[in-house]
Amino acid sequence: MSRFLIPSFQIDLVGLPPAILTSEPGSFARYTLKERVPGIVQETVALNTFPDDIREAMDALYAELTGGVIHELREDAPDRAFWNMVSAPYIGRTWLDVPWYWAEAYFYRRLLEGTRYFQPGPWQGVDPFGSKKATELVPEAAPDAAKALLRRLPDDPAARFEMLLHASLWGNRMDLSYEAASRLGRPTGAGDERSNLKPQPFFVSDAMPQDVTAGLDALEREGDVAASLAGRLRTHIANGRLHFFTHWHYATSLFFFQLPEDLHSTLAGVDLVLVKGDANYRRLLGDAHWPPTTAFASATSYFPAPIAALRTPKAEIIVGLRPGEAERLQAEDPAWLVNGQRGIVQARV
Repeated sequence: MSRFLIPSFQIDLVGLPPAILTSEPGSFARYTLKERVPGIVQETVALNTFPDDIREAMDALYAELTGGVIHELREDAPDRAFWNMVSAPYIGRTWLDVPWYWAEAYFYRRLLEGTRYFQPGPWQGVDPFGSKKATELVPEAAPDAAKALLRRLPDDPAARFEMLLHASLWGNRMDLSYEAASRLGRPTGAGDERSNLKPQPFFVSDAMPQDVTAGLDALEREGDVAASLAGRLRTHIANGRLHFFTHWHYATSLFFFQLPEDLHSTLAGVDLVLVKGDANYRRLLGDAHWPPTTAFASATSYFPAPIAALRTPKAEIIVGLRPGEAERLQAEDPAWLVNGQRGIVQARV
């Protein structure tokens, strides 16, 4: 239980621009909590054969989201003290009157409480989003797209890297919760790579260790170059060149400037960290209203390693633009920050 507790100075948000709030009229943050999140509750119930007690708990969560006030985490679980500590300022308020990223992160934790993910019994450890994730693993979905991409890769290593980078970037346009997250790092001098997986279901499509196995199995079933890729990845895993690991911080409402000491130390030793997806971009920047001309390097100067962020914008937050660029884009497309139609790669090396 104590492993979830962090020093108070690490949760000090003084110096950040104002947080993005779900109370902001006409914002995508408000739309998310008013429409998308309640919809996720309904869809999750529809896609699972929950018993009556879980269905009742999910109905209660839906009612809380749409017209009630926020409750503490009540189940007996190792992270209960942590969540109730970081959520204390928002308990008793409505879901449309709180910081956006906290609200989304806390919602996913509350959904796991409702589905009894951490409790002994038949639903312990069952991913409530598993059936939806499985739709991406059928041959005509992600495996087929991966095979088509691999067949088009050029021979030149630099050109291959650029194409794969762009494919990863644009893959963020169509993920299962409309947001995705993963991080990659390479320890200095170690010659291997690490992928940071989530320890529990989070943001619908975020990958856990078992999702990696399912993905590799799907690629193998696809055959051809997709199966060859799966084989190479399994070989790298077996010989220790590719490591998968989780950390409790990844499935919380904490930002990346609130890293616990062990994770901070791990990331400080890598050559490059790739931060992928819009949710992670928000975590980099504290989900705040930064002036768009703020330099990316300045806003992420706290991060303990060289970093590159890949995102297709689906949140009203951005830095690193030239003067007048945000205004021009707003005039061209009023939804440019939330419709996922543009790709952005920003780096601080």
